[in-house]
Order: sequence, then structure tokens, then C-alpha cells
Amino acid sequence: MLGSGLAPVLTRRIGPHRTLLAGLVTQGAGFLWLARITADGTFLTHLLGPVLLVGAGLGVAFVQLTGAAVGGVEPADAGLAGGLVNTTRQIGGAVGLAVLGTFAAARTAAASASASASASASASASASASPELPHAVALTEGYRGAFLLSAAVLGLAAALTPLLAHRTRPVRKPEPADHPTPTEGAPPMTTHPTTVDSEAPVVVRVETTVHAPLGTVWDLHTDIAAWADWNTDVDRVEYAGPLAPGTTFRWLTHGLDITSTVHQVVPGRRIVWGGPAHGIDGIHVWTFQETAPGIVTVRTEESWSGAPVEARRAEMEQALRQSLDAWLAALKTTAEAEAAAETEAVAHAEARAAAGRD
Repeated sequence: MLGSGLAPVLTRRIGPHRTLLAGLVTQGAGFLWLARITADGTFLTHLLGPVLLVGAGLGVAFVQLTGAAVGGVEPADAGLAGGLVNTTRQIGGAVGLAVLGTFAAARTAAASASASASASASASASASASPELPHAVALTEGYRGAFLLSAAVLGLAAALTPLLAHRTRPVRKPEPADHPTPTEGAPPMTTHPTTVDSEAPVVVRVETTVHAPLGTVWDLHTDIAAWADWNTDVDRVEYAGPLAPGTTFRWLTHGLDITSTVHQVVPGRRIVWGGPAHGIDGIHVWTFQETAPGIVTVRTEESWSGAPVEARRAEMEQALRQSLDAWLAALKTTAEAEAAAETEAVAHAEARAAAGRD
């Protein structure tokens, strides 16, 4: 979990390929450390540190590898790509474990045979020596060999990481001009969705209550160019307006470079935007309702679909929920602070006016 949470931060700072390289190298270092275990070692001194390294590196690398595996997949192939990633993960894990187990067993048998031969040839061997220690030493030798092999495989994977930056993009075949497309003659499709995709693998809905005027909350939220000023999850926004359906804006959040399109705007009540990002198609709906003077209920719902979501549905849902919760918390805090400042300014102005009349 630590590695998965760290991956977006690293991606934002050093890019996806360097983040993947860092994850693989961290895992490799952990396995090299594990290869130094001894038969009489302890958990705290020989296992805890390397296990933490392997776990952190695995979390970081897994996020990036999934994105690399399904990035650029056509929407029609999203389910197939996600299933292929899951299948590869299961088969790869089973085959890899079998290979490492076989290698460790072979190393253990060889070390045990060598120890037995040495013991038989030694006339000075003590008759009271524990027969379990040579076996423990041999078993440890087998595990050490498996850990070294794992480190070597990860080193090879790290060396191949730069190749991911030079992937061939899929080429779309043009539609023949003399053949009608399946949609010809059909009613025109809606180009601007106004609701989330209820059939998407991940749909998250959250809400909060903001103690501020509706105008304050709406103006703060729809000033897209200023998002980075109050939402710490947003690093950069490129937006020229106007706030109307069809307007696009580009923003960077959690290491994702996203280009979104505004689909619907109902001033003071509702705004919808969406767009693709790294194989994920998102639709984001926000609604604002003034339930009492100076009290606004803000509801947001977002759907995610695409191969990366199919491959890691539970993790994607958790990440989206955390992101929306953080966004609502930042919106609430900032809007209420602005409302309090406005109220205080009005109070001061009224006090000065009253003092002037006196």
C-alpha cells in the first residue's frame, strides 16, 4: 500500500519510466539483501528491512507496469486488455514461483549432499552434533540462491525499462470511403455526456456540506485556472475559457496529465467534464444545492472505465474515492474561509460606516 501511494508522487516528480526503474531497483536491492540471510538469523536483523524494501518497490513498479501494459489501448479493447493483464499476472506469478521453488530445492539438495559428504569424510565429527543444523544451513542456501535469481531477473527488467519509452503506437485503419459506417442513417450521438457512465467498472459518489454562500462555492469551484491555488492535488492547470460545453482544459494531478472537456454547465447548479487519461475514460459530475441561506450541499460523482480500471478495479476505486474526498475537503475549507473573510470585511465596513455617522 505504501508503494502504491508513493507511485503517483514519484511519477509527478521524475516521470513514469524513472518511477518504474526506481521500483524495480528497490525490489532488486531488497532481494540482494535477503540473499545475505543465515540459518541462525533473526526476523528483525535479517528479514524486516529487505521485506519492506521488496514490498515498497513492488507497489511502485506494479502501478507503473499496469499503466504501461494497458496505456494507449483502444476503448473497444479495454476489457480484453484488462483481462489479459490479470491473466498474465496470475500465470506469471504461478510459473515464477514454481521456477524459484524448483531452483531453491535443487540448491538445497546440492548443499545438503555436500554437507553430508563432508560430515562422513570427517573422522573428527562429533557424534552429538545436531543433525538439524546442516539441514537448516542447506535450506537457507537454497533460499539464498532463489533470492539472487530474483534479483537478477529484476535487474534484467530494469535494464529493459527504457524500451517502454519507444513503444509503437497502434495504427488505426481508415474507414473505406465507399462503404457506409454502421452509424450512417442513425440519429446523431450525444457528444457531451451529462451523467456518469453507470456501467463503468468504477463509479464513486461522495458529498459534503459547505457553510458558505452558493455564489462563493460555485465561483471557487468553476475558476478552473485557479484550482492549483487551493487544491494541493492539482499541480498545474492550462485553461483559457470560456466556461461552456466544448471548452477543453489541461491539468496535472497525481502524476496524470489530463485533457478534459466541459460537457455541461448549469450556472450555480451543475457542471460536468470528462476525458481520457492514460487509458482511463472519466466522466465527472458536480452538483450544488443551497439547502439553507449560507449552506450548500456539494455532491460529486465520477465514473472510470478502460483497461487500467478493469485490471485493478478495487485499487482504482479506492484511489478515486480518496481523491474526491480530498477535493471536497479542500473546497469546503477554502470556501468557508473565503465566506468568513467576506463576512468579517462586511462587518468592519458597517462598523466604520456607523462610526462615521456618529
